[in-house]
Amino acid sequence: MSTLIPFPVALPFSSVTLSPALFLSPTFSMSYVVASKVKELLKGMNMMTAGDFADALSKEVESMVKRAGKRAEANGRKTVQDRDL
Repeated sequence: MSTLIPFPVALPFSSVTLSPALFLSPTFSMSYVVASKVKELLKGMNMMTAGDFADALSKEVESMVKRAGKRAEANGRKTVQDRDL
């Protein structure tokens, strides 16, 4: 069940207000990675993270998942499995 949220939305404990234009913008994209965890992993390797790295990684993840979904579908399955990667 989904709940419709009227716009603009004021986030709790924040002075940020979200506009519908933000979500309709071609520059808005869903992130599929947790940037802080990626930074933590790289920090453990004595590496630093560029500001745009998490976005680029998220796009790669999205591409991989889409390819895996197409492969599963081509094999007559609706379940994506590890072998589809």
